Amino acid sequence: MVALVVNTTSAFLFVCLYSIIGIFAAPTQDHQDAPRLLHRRADSFAVTGAPVIDGNIPQRFEIRELRKNHAQWNLYLLALNQFQQMDQTDVRSYYQLSGIHGRPFTEWDGVPLVQNMGYCSHTSNLFATWHRPYVAAFEQVLYDIVQQVATSIQNDTNGEYKTAASTFRHPYWDWAARSTDGSSVLPAPISGSPFIMLDLPNGTLAINNPLFQYTFAFSDLSAFPDSPFNVWQQTLRYPSTQNATATSQNSLVSQQIEQSQNTYAQRIMNLLQAYPRFANFSNSAWTPNELGYE
Repeated sequence: MVALVVNTTSAFLFVCLYSIIGIFAAPTQDHQDAPRLLHRRADSFAVTGAPVIDGNIPQRFEIRELRKNHAQWNLYLLALNQFQQMDQTDVRSYYQLSGIHGRPFTEWDGVPLVQNMGYCSHTSNLFATWHRPYVAAFEQVLYDIVQQVATSIQNDTNGEYKTAASTFRHPYWDWAARSTDGSSVLPAPISGSPFIMLDLPNGTLAINNPLFQYTFAFSDLSAFPDSPFNVWQQTLRYPSTQNATATSQNSLVSQQIEQSQNTYAQRIMNLLQAYPRFANFSNSAWTPNELGYE
């Protein structure tokens, strides 16, 4: 069972709301049951998001801006790398949290599946808000790992990494931003190489690039029964083939995004301007000739 402390969401949206209301808001609930109910939820993952620091919410940077903060950038990559290497049976692991959104269609933290599918609430006005606590959960776990990594940095004599860790927030990628230096719309750390070099206080370190791909920790891919996903041992972008030797074609991904930037931007602007009702704007359940006007 998931315990949401902040924004609620999706398929486990109803479960979480029901649980929260049952414990804290139901007027008919016998108060003597509260300890039992709280105990039942004690071993659940509580989504709180990354903490507020001294009453202030740290700034979230675009990924190309985060790279300019040397310490936070190193912490981000080191922590994300460790995140991806967590035991895949752990509900806080990269594999388990990513799986909430779709495959492998297994229960997460004891929350029942809806129609034996993932939890993401498609074609529903819950679609947008569903992702808020989902992303908060991801960032919460990553933030905790960042703190652990910061304490392990050797020769951090002035505490630069510990300070950087306290205000860490997961970066975002602005796909609509136009490059001013001729670089690809897909940032180099994402598309460049499966390995990346980090310049740390105690020397240079080469690690697997967690932004390039995620490698599954098991050889049995039966959790992904559909071809070709059942032969790919790692995540891919624009796969070169449909077999196990496929590689990512990031240059083609970047090319496609750049060619479609104007179209995507215009379509988003149309949504913001033409759909005044959130119920219509929020999802893909479009009804012909109904733009959402009263």
